[in-house]
Amino acid sequence: MSSAVATRIIEAVRALGSLAKKILKFLEGIDGYHSQKTMATRMGRSLSGGSMAGMAEAVKELTQLAFVEVDPKRGVARSVRKKIA
Repeated sequence: MSSAVATRIIEAVRALGSLAKKILKFLEGIDGYHSQKTMATRMGRSLSGGSMAGMAEAVKELTQLAFVEVDPKRGVARSVRKKIA
């Protein structure tokens, strides 16, 4: 991987909001797909109201940057390593 690619990825991660960073760290630490409800529970977040809306916005931000992939039936999974390869 070139240093230019690494620099772009690092800068993109630095620009993320705090919740998006937490989600990315969470997904990098485990394998497989996880529902937003499961992620919220395991991250100690509320499952009601604005908390889940914020979670959805953060996942959308990560998806747009190709840091995660979303499968409607399986949930959310990391894809940073695919982006690097």
